[in-house]
Amino acid sequence: MNPRIDKNLLERYFQKKCTVEEAGKVIDWLNDPENQNAIEVLLSERWSKAAGEFGVKGALDKVHKRVKEKIAGPLQKERKPAGSIFYWVTAAAIALIVASTVFFVNTKPDSSPKTYTISSVDGRRTIKTLPDGSVAYMNGAASITLTERFNSTDRHIKLTGEAYFEVASNLSLPFIVEAGPVLTEAIGTAFNVNARPESGKIRVSLVEGKVRVTTLENAGEEARMLAPGEEIAYSVQGEYLGEGKLNRKDIAWKDGILVLDEVDVDELERKLEQWYGVEVVFENRPQKNWRFTSEYDNESLKNVLEGLKFSKNLHYAIKNDSVVVTFFH
Repeated sequence: MNPRIDKNLLERYFQKKCTVEEAGKVIDWLNDPENQNAIEVLLSERWSKAAGEFGVKGALDKVHKRVKEKIAGPLQKERKPAGSIFYWVTAAAIALIVASTVFFVNTKPDSSPKTYTISSVDGRRTIKTLPDGSVAYMNGAASITLTERFNSTDRHIKLTGEAYFEVASNLSLPFIVEAGPVLTEAIGTAFNVNARPESGKIRVSLVEGKVRVTTLENAGEEARMLAPGEEIAYSVQGEYLGEGKLNRKDIAWKDGILVLDEVDVDELERKLEQWYGVEVVFENRPQKNWRFTSEYDNESLKNVLEGLKFSKNLHYAIKNDSVVVTFFH
């Protein structure tokens, strides 16, 4: 293995700001015996830095604590021969380095970070600027959950419902959206994630930039890259369903445009409830083969119902937060 390694990558590793793949490269480099001389130089630099920050005793205490907690058992079991005591110092120092980045391999940190959730309600689309400068456009009844570590050690959020993201670029902290079993990773881009329960699937649509899509079960494996204008779909269980072309109508909601594209009665009822945050009751319902197609650009509920009335024989009544629509055959 090449004894040289990118110092910027090492620094990101020590600061817990690199990706899982980058962390793997660093760990492989540290574990390669051919890199012993380079590692000795690295350890010397890290030791000087630690001693400068905490004092010699403080640095020794940190090393001793990490070694006792993380590697005392494994070292005693291995009992590898060493030409000098430096082997043990090196092993201990490597343990300190690895322990300082244990978040890459430890899925149960000592203390869970605090989380906070941003939500939108039915009938109201919400725009939020995240701590990293990214913008989240949240469709009705959507929520995103972040931890207090967002934009410091990670940019990982959990999404329920549908949201469109305009991601601020940060090469050292990929922006990751977790929607059910599906993970979408971006550096700087704009994309939509639709994980609405009624859709029965999770769909990622890319507008610009690039995203890497995978699942929790296959994280790091079978990842698929999307180009602008493409979308990908998974089942709610994480099964890959296929890829296709982005239909701009699917993300028109972000701009306040209600798209009704060959919707049946059930879908119309659901869309009106979600879009306007009201309870909709259909009386004398028509057959499910009835379809309606139209677009409404930031129109009121009354105007939409007038549009329905223009094409179908119906009567409607709006009272507070409920709407009763009666169809005449």
